[in-house]
Amino acid sequence: MNIGDRIKQRRKELDLSVDDIASKLGKNRATIYRYESNDIENLPITILEPLAIILETTPAHLLGLDNNKINTIKTKFSPEENTIISKYRILDTKGKHTVNTILDMEYNRCKEDQSTPLAAHDREDIKVSEQDKQHDIDIMKNDNEW
Repeated sequence: MNIGDRIKQRRKELDLSVDDIASKLGKNRATIYRYESNDIENLPITILEPLAIILETTPAHLLGLDNNKINTIKTKFSPEENTIISKYRILDTKGKHTVNTILDMEYNRCKEDQSTPLAAHDREDIKVSEQDKQHDIDIMKNDNEW
Protein backbone atom coordinates (compact mmCIF):
# COMPACT_ATOMS: atom_id res chain seq x y z
CA MET A 1 0.00 0.00 0.00
CA ASN A 2 1.42 3.41 -0.97
CA ILE A 3 0.87 6.85 0.56
CA GLY A 4 -1.95 7.67 -1.84
CA ASP A 5 -3.79 4.47 -0.91
CA ARG A 6 -3.43 5.28 2.81
CA ILE A 7 -4.73 8.83 2.30
CA LYS A 8 -7.75 7.57 0.35
CA GLN A 9 -8.45 4.73 2.80
CA ARG A 10 -8.29 7.02 5.82
CA ARG A 11 -10.46 9.66 4.10
CA LYS A 12 -13.14 7.03 3.39
CA GLU A 13 -12.92 5.65 6.96
CA LEU A 14 -13.71 9.15 8.23
CA ASP A 15 -16.46 9.58 5.62
CA LEU A 16 -14.80 12.69 4.21
CA SER A 17 -15.12 13.78 0.60
CA VAL A 18 -12.25 14.93 -1.56
CA ASP A 19 -13.81 18.39 -1.40
CA ASP A 20 -13.76 18.26 2.42
CA ILE A 21 -10.03 17.51 2.41
CA ALA A 22 -9.33 20.11 -0.28
CA SER A 23 -11.20 22.81 1.63
CA LYS A 24 -9.46 22.05 4.91
CA LEU A 25 -6.03 21.96 3.24
CA GLY A 26 -6.64 25.06 1.15
CA LYS A 27 -6.01 23.08 -2.05
CA ASN A 28 -8.22 22.22 -5.01
CA ARG A 29 -9.85 18.83 -5.43
CA ALA A 30 -7.61 17.90 -8.37
CA THR A 31 -4.57 18.17 -6.10
CA ILE A 32 -6.14 15.82 -3.56
CA TYR A 33 -6.94 13.34 -6.33
CA ARG A 34 -3.29 13.58 -7.41
CA TYR A 35 -2.18 12.78 -3.85
CA GLU A 36 -4.51 9.77 -3.71
CA SER A 37 -3.49 8.46 -7.14
CA ASN A 38 0.18 8.85 -6.20
CA ASP A 39 0.83 11.35 -8.99
CA ILE A 40 2.50 13.42 -6.27
CA GLU A 41 4.62 10.92 -4.34
CA ASN A 42 6.78 13.24 -2.26
CA LEU A 43 4.39 15.32 -0.22
CA PRO A 44 6.02 18.37 1.35
CA ILE A 45 6.00 18.36 5.16
CA THR A 46 3.90 21.54 4.99
CA ILE A 47 1.15 19.39 3.45
CA LEU A 48 1.85 16.06 5.17
CA GLU A 49 1.39 17.30 8.74
CA PRO A 50 -1.90 19.20 8.19
CA LEU A 51 -3.19 16.30 6.08
CA ALA A 52 -2.43 13.85 8.90
CA ILE A 53 -4.31 16.07 11.36
CA ILE A 54 -7.32 16.29 9.04
CA LEU A 55 -7.24 12.50 8.60
CA GLU A 56 -6.84 12.04 12.38
CA THR A 57 -3.65 10.05 12.00
CA THR A 58 0.08 10.63 11.98
CA PRO A 59 2.52 11.51 9.20
CA ALA A 60 4.35 8.25 10.01
CA HIS A 61 1.21 6.23 9.26
CA LEU A 62 0.60 8.04 5.97
CA LEU A 63 4.21 7.41 4.97
CA GLY A 64 3.87 3.73 5.82
CA LEU A 65 6.41 3.90 8.64
CA ASP A 66 3.85 2.88 11.26
CA ASN A 67 1.99 -0.14 9.90
CA ASN A 68 0.80 -1.60 13.19
CA LYS A 69 -2.09 0.74 13.85
CA ILE A 70 -3.42 4.20 13.15
CA ASN A 71 -2.48 6.57 15.96
CA THR A 72 -5.35 8.97 15.87
CA ILE A 73 -4.91 12.52 16.98
CA LYS A 74 -8.08 13.76 18.63
CA THR A 75 -7.86 17.43 17.79
CA LYS A 76 -11.39 18.63 17.27
CA PHE A 77 -12.01 22.10 15.99
CA SER A 78 -15.32 23.92 15.85
CA PRO A 79 -16.70 24.69 12.38
CA GLU A 80 -15.68 28.32 12.92
CA GLU A 81 -12.10 27.30 13.78
CA ASN A 82 -11.93 25.07 10.68
CA THR A 83 -13.10 27.99 8.53
CA ILE A 84 -10.48 30.28 10.05
CA ILE A 85 -7.72 27.72 9.49
CA SER A 86 -8.80 27.17 5.88
CA LYS A 87 -8.80 30.92 5.21
CA TYR A 88 -5.42 31.34 6.91
CA ARG A 89 -3.84 28.63 4.74
CA ILE A 90 -4.87 30.46 1.57
CA LEU A 91 -3.21 33.74 2.62
CA ASP A 92 0.14 34.78 1.22
CA THR A 93 3.11 35.57 3.50
CA LYS A 94 2.06 39.19 4.00
CA GLY A 95 -1.51 38.20 4.88
CA LYS A 96 -0.31 35.57 7.38
CA HIS A 97 2.02 38.13 8.95
CA THR A 98 -0.89 40.57 9.35
CA VAL A 99 -3.11 37.92 10.94
CA ASN A 100 -0.31 36.80 13.28
CA THR A 101 0.37 40.39 14.35
CA ILE A 102 -3.29 41.05 15.14
CA LEU A 103 -3.63 37.70 16.89
CA ASP A 104 -0.58 38.43 19.06
CA MET A 105 -1.96 41.87 19.96
CA GLU A 106 -5.36 40.43 20.92
CA TYR A 107 -3.78 37.57 22.86
CA ASN A 108 -1.61 39.98 24.86
CA ARG A 109 -4.58 42.29 25.49
CA CYS A 110 -6.68 39.41 26.83
CA LYS A 111 -3.79 38.17 28.94
CA GLU A 112 -3.37 41.63 30.47
CA ASP A 113 -7.13 41.91 31.11
CA GLN A 114 -7.09 38.61 32.98
CA SER A 115 -4.14 39.61 35.14
CA THR A 116 -5.66 42.98 36.14
CA PRO A 117 -7.43 42.69 39.49
CA LEU A 118 -11.13 43.51 39.25
CA ALA A 119 -11.27 44.72 42.83
CA ALA A 120 -9.20 45.11 45.98
CA HIS A 121 -10.25 41.63 47.15
CA ASP A 122 -8.09 40.13 44.40
CA ARG A 123 -5.09 41.16 46.46
CA GLU A 124 -3.73 38.21 48.37
CA ASP A 125 -3.24 40.17 51.60
CA ILE A 126 -6.99 40.84 51.99
CA LYS A 127 -9.32 37.96 52.87
CA VAL A 128 -12.83 38.08 51.36
CA SER A 129 -15.38 35.28 51.09
CA GLU A 130 -15.93 33.60 47.71
CA GLN A 131 -19.55 34.77 47.77
CA ASP A 132 -18.46 38.42 48.15
CA LYS A 133 -15.86 37.99 45.39
CA GLN A 134 -18.45 36.60 42.99
CA HIS A 135 -20.89 39.39 43.87
CA ASP A 136 -18.24 42.03 43.13
CA ILE A 137 -17.27 40.35 39.86
CA ASP A 138 -20.93 40.24 38.78
CA ILE A 139 -21.30 43.95 39.51
CA MET A 140 -18.06 44.83 37.68
CA LYS A 141 -19.21 42.96 34.58
CA ASN A 142 -22.73 44.44 34.57
CA ASP A 143 -22.73 47.78 32.69
CA ASN A 144 -26.22 48.55 34.00
CA GLU A 145 -24.72 49.03 37.46
CA TRP A 146 -22.61 51.93 36.18
